[in-house]
Amino acid sequence: MQPNLFGLITGMVLHLTSYSFGTILFYGQGAALVGTSCERDHLRFAGLRETGALGGIVLAAILPGLLGAYLAMLFLG
Repeated sequence: MQPNLFGLITGMVLHLTSYSFGTILFYGQGAALVGTSCERDHLRFAGLRETGALGGIVLAAILPGLLGAYLAMLFLG
């Protein structure tokens, strides 16, 4: 059965819109947390935030393979 094109487009638009909205709120919370400090503090906080995001992406890419290898070793001996 072929998926409904309208449903796919609607789902994609909703997903990307909600992701953008969440990102804007996340960055706004970070700016409010740092407050009116100097520019160096804003850059340090942004660097930590982006490092954490990149670490999460790398971890999300590696963990399925590690978990699959562990489960295969566990169940298949």
